[in-house]
Amino acid sequence: MSVISVETAPFLPKMMPVLSASAPVHRLKDDLAERVMKTAAQIEGRMALSPDEDIFRQMNDRLVDLMRLQIILEVMYEMASCKVPVKEKSSRGEKVFIGFMQSLGQRYAERYPVGRYADEANLSVRHFSKIIRDYTGQTPMQWIISYTISQAKRLLSQTGLSVKEIAEKLGFPEQFTFRKYFKTHTGMSPTDFRRKNIGINMK
Repeated sequence: MSVISVETAPFLPKMMPVLSASAPVHRLKDDLAERVMKTAAQIEGRMALSPDEDIFRQMNDRLVDLMRLQIILEVMYEMASCKVPVKEKSSRGEKVFIGFMQSLGQRYAERYPVGRYADEANLSVRHFSKIIRDYTGQTPMQWIISYTISQAKRLLSQTGLSVKEIAEKLGFPEQFTFRKYFKTHTGMSPTDFRRKNIGINMK
């Protein structure tokens, strides 16, 4: 097993800010650790590119987002599966969880309630929530919050988007709602987080 932490992989807090608070050190299987490091290197290479035309910049940014999402989902999946006793694991739980993660990664900005994800899995909210909780140790809402905050931190620390633009990008109806949500789950305002992490004041 390989150790992945903020010390051995300094790119992780930027790609997965939620890890620095909840699980700063985690042992990954060697093959996954190798894939994470390789993908991270590819991301850094792409982030260094500066295409002249807008269309190519947008395509490059999209590729970076997809590569980052791949790492996030793979690591989150392993972290979740490692927390669950073997007797609680099942092909049913795995299938539902993977479907949930895929849907969350694609639709987190649409601010779906848990019931919408349960509908996609053809399950009642209660049954869906129990399957996810039994399989991962966390509720669907905890996963939604963690993923949303992770994306918010990434946008605040790695882009020049205003807080209002980030709120819109994450599907919040207004800036105030996003600020309150972010502070509730991180203990600081979006502006304070940005100032602390990149040393500039953007409003």
